[in-house]
Amino acid sequence: MPGTALADPTWLAPQLSALARTWRCEDRRVIGTLWWYMASSTLLEQPLRDLVHGRPAADPTLARTTCTIRPDGSLENVTFAATVDGPAAFAVAIRDTLTSVIGAVTVASDAPTPSLWAVATDALGNRALDGSREKGPDLAIRLATAVGSELPTPRFVHVGNSPFVRRASCCLIYETERADKCSSCPRRTPTDRAGLLAAVARRGR
Repeated sequence: MPGTALADPTWLAPQLSALARTWRCEDRRVIGTLWWYMASSTLLEQPLRDLVHGRPAADPTLARTTCTIRPDGSLENVTFAATVDGPAAFAVAIRDTLTSVIGAVTVASDAPTPSLWAVATDALGNRALDGSREKGPDLAIRLATAVGSELPTPRFVHVGNSPFVRRASCCLIYETERADKCSSCPRRTPTDRAGLLAAVARRGR
């Protein structure tokens, strides 16, 4: 599919319906949030890996991307046809992409726009950490600042020697009743979350 499909509420609606059937959840707000939680991570993975290693970043402009969709309607893969040079140029491109796709998801699912921006900032932080535990946090913060106020500043916490994103968002997966809350879920108690993250850190993040 052309990347521009991700910004089309009419195209998104049946993808969300497919995901709803898979997760046996009829709440469109939950399904829209969960779809975007997965999609934002996929969109940001390659560009953040590029940037954290000082390479020209995959250009996330939707018109310059193609995507593969799983049978359940979720985003499987993104192919980038061009690159942008440096964090500043990437911030401009990703601002437009996030604005377009988040707007479409909101229309298709009624998921609140601020919640979807919070999901995006957590994806940004996590993908930056995947690229480099040392450089990732600073890069994510700089990018969010460059994107603008709609994208919250990523927050990080250390558990032992391991950095984790201090989540601003909840993917709502537990509301499907087919999965538990994530280890880093902000809706867990601080004690519960710290213990689970410590276990992740011991296993090697």
